[in-house]
Amino acid sequence: ACTIPPTYNGVGRATSCTVKAPDYTVDDEYKKVGYSEEKDVKEGTTNLTLTKDTIFYANATATSITIEYYSNGEKVGTSTAKVGEDITLTSLNDLNITKAGYHFKGWDINSSATNVVYTDGVIIDDLAEGEIRKIYAVWVDDIAPVCTLTLPEGTYKRDKSLTATLTCTDEGSGLVNPGEKTFTFESSHRNNYGTQVGTTWEPYNDLVEETQSCNYQDGVLTCSIGLLTYSTSTEATLKLLQGMVSDNNGNQNEETQSNAIEIDGDTYTATISKEGVTGITELKTTKTSCTTTGRQQNCYAYADSRSAYEVKTGYLSAMGFSTVPNDDVSNGQNSHKINEDITLYPVTAFVFVAAYTYDETKDASDYCVTGEEETCVETIVILIRLQMLARWVRLLNIMQLTLLFLGIFMYYTIKEQLCYYRREVIL
Repeated sequence: ACTIPPTYNGVGRATSCTVKAPDYTVDDEYKKVGYSEEKDVKEGTTNLTLTKDTIFYANATATSITIEYYSNGEKVGTSTAKVGEDITLTSLNDLNITKAGYHFKGWDINSSATNVVYTDGVIIDDLAEGEIRKIYAVWVDDIAPVCTLTLPEGTYKRDKSLTATLTCTDEGSGLVNPGEKTFTFESSHRNNYGTQVGTTWEPYNDLVEETQSCNYQDGVLTCSIGLLTYSTSTEATLKLLQGMVSDNNGNQNEETQSNAIEIDGDTYTATISKEGVTGITELKTTKTSCTTTGRQQNCYAYADSRSAYEVKTGYLSAMGFSTVPNDDVSNGQNSHKINEDITLYPVTAFVFVAAYTYDETKDASDYCVTGEEETCVETIVILIRLQMLARWVRLLNIMQLTLLFLGIFMYYTIKEQLCYYRREVIL
């Protein structure tokens, strides 16, 4: 307060007086600018001139500018700078904010905006002194539904049933309920013929609609897909094709590949037996089983060679294997194509090579198994005699046939001559 002085020596009376304004304190982010008759002005004074009773306001101006960040309805961060400086927006990573199922698009000053004013990390240079600007994250659902396709772990044979599991979710706008929609799958397998597509699985008409069972609940789609393996291979996978599942924003699933499982071929066993076979003393077979591979429906099981067994005597030889004991020698084989478990027997036959070439001046061991020489030689001699007898029989048969033809010829010749002489006598 101050008092206006009176008139002296005829001089007019003063119209104002001046007072010194008191000091005041301000917040840390503000500075004092003095007093004024108006609030919130940027300039003022500490020498107050009074012409009447007047109210003066202490004023202060901010020394900083501020950006406040909001996402999903919550304040998530603040950036400040001194007045006159620019503010670089804090990056999304540094703010450490996400929204499940959505991508960050940018920032806007409107909390309900779908377009953006500021992109991530942009510089803002238009803030007024002391301004606090609120900006809001804009999120967009452009993420495809997430699907997983799983085959049960393990090793399988061909023509075996198994069930694949498909699970799809969407954390953004949520899945569209597929209802009775049928999903399309593609299969592939790898074997010794290379990688092939669409031939490993037999899901009944390729759409698996007859074996597909799906359930949609609480935004989660779960399907069970019944499959039947029908070709052997080393590994197999199943794939859900793109565009089978959608969310409420129109995003569709990407191709989804399952894990790979192993598929083994069928293993068949050939039992090599000498039971009921004449003249076999020992079997020495080694390969008696085989496994199909690739697309094979069968494989080969066999003894390593015809030396895979021993016979009793030198004049008896084994000629391959057959499924029938003592089979005809023409059916003997060293290897057998099999598609089921079988029993194979050595095929035996009497071979007269030793008899044909037997020389009494040679030792019997040249022809016979040690320890059986006497019986062997006797047998060979008998065989030789039988052969000689057979030759004589064949020779006699030939002579008989010759005499028969000769007799027929002579009969007709003599008959013709007799007829000729008879005609001569009549004449």
